[in-house]
Amino acid sequence: MTGTWRVTVDPVPSEARDLGSDDTVPRSFTIDAALTQVPPSGVLSVGRYVRGALHASDPGYFSDVTIPALDHNNGSKTGAVLGCTMQINIPIASSVSDDNQDQGPLRISLGGAITAPGLLTGATESSSLVMTSDPQSVVRRFVWKAVRP
Repeated sequence: MTGTWRVTVDPVPSEARDLGSDDTVPRSFTIDAALTQVPPSGVLSVGRYVRGALHASDPGYFSDVTIPALDHNNGSKTGAVLGCTMQINIPIASSVSDDNQDQGPLRISLGGAITAPGLLTGATESSSLVMTSDPQSVVRRFVWKAVRP
């Protein structure tokens, strides 16, 4: 996971939406991610934390966001890798607490799997985004994949 990644984000195809009612991103864009995989602080912890920053090519989605470096939570609030499964969660709030409490709504959530060396494949059911340009803060789904540039 450590290194730079180019994430391609696309709208969920209409045939994959739940009777057309699912909100999806309105257009494709890319995210440049600089990620670092670090071991958890607890002796009994499994998996690895993921830290880093994301930059969207379209500022209507978001500009620059940072994965909070929280060591005293279970990893589900920020970034974590377990085996070949990964989840990155970045809250909308800029001030987050280092515990297992809900951090509020997420700006972006990237859920997926490492499917080959240098390739991540997204899981639509665990990936969502709230656009900065959306005053209603609608949670939108998307499809994505990431490669090392």
